[in-house]
Amino acid sequence: MDQKYPYPIITEKIYGKDLTILGVEHKHDFFNEYREFFENFVTRQDAIVLEQVLHRSLGVVNFWEGEGFYRDVGKIAGSQGKKVYQVDPGNWGVFVLDLETGVLGSCMAAVTTFNLLESYIRRENISRRKLLKRLLKLAVGVQLSWSGLPGIIIQDDLSGFFGGYGIDDLLGYGAVDYRNIVIAEDLERLLSYEVPSISRIGSIHGYLHSAPIQTYLKNRELRMKRLVYFPHDVIGDTKIREYTPRGDDWRLTRTF
Repeated sequence: MDQKYPYPIITEKIYGKDLTILGVEHKHDFFNEYREFFENFVTRQDAIVLEQVLHRSLGVVNFWEGEGFYRDVGKIAGSQGKKVYQVDPGNWGVFVLDLETGVLGSCMAAVTTFNLLESYIRRENISRRKLLKRLLKLAVGVQLSWSGLPGIIIQDDLSGFFGGYGIDDLLGYGAVDYRNIVIAEDLERLLSYEVPSISRIGSIHGYLHSAPIQTYLKNRELRMKRLVYFPHDVIGDTKIREYTPRGDDWRLTRTF
């Protein structure tokens, strides 16, 4: 069954616990096409992490509301009595901030990122010339970045909203990259000590998040890039949210 799934299924061992990162197209039709796969996937986990649902007109939406992909997955988890966690920033603020950030902030992010990633460059044998070319793209400003909100809107017009978040890499600067860092850090925290009863957890996100999340998980020094996202941290709701099924509804058990 796994061989037929269209996106990579990433497995990592974190503090002796099993983490599976599953990339998806968060569309109702995609869920229906792979319904049996998702049912089996949830069954194998002790708990599920779901991406925060953000709607362009409704704002932040609970995953069990509406008719979307994450509501469908939440129904499976609820029917099995399994908790759901959300670890990415839980409000629109970090996306709105993209529109308020100008060229100067992007250039500062580029310089800081360059310094922080030097050890990574040496280890991965990436040339400075190649890095500088990529940073040049970054330095023109967040407004032109695919990982920023304007880039998301452009891709919405081209391919449909929330099917995926577009081109994103570790040297980009914007809300999507920030979310990937937060997700990686909170997944590690979730598996380290916060929920000792969990030994297997499945983390479900838009497929374009998968590779960046894995890279940030495996390279703590890269997560130092979060320093340049201080404004995002100030306005972003970055607490982990724990939800427990209650009939057809869900209860927010705690935040931490």
